[in-house]
Amino acid sequence: MPNTGTEASKSSVLLGALAAVTGIGLVAKRRKRDEEE
Repeated sequence: MPNTGTEASKSSVLLGALAAVTGIGLVAKRRKRDEEE
């Protein structure tokens, strides 16, 4: 049983990290576009 719990926490952490990276990437792209204009 504990193994499933650790796996779930790891997957949730990975999903959170991916969401954060994608969010930062989108913001960076928007800022670059604004600076170019």
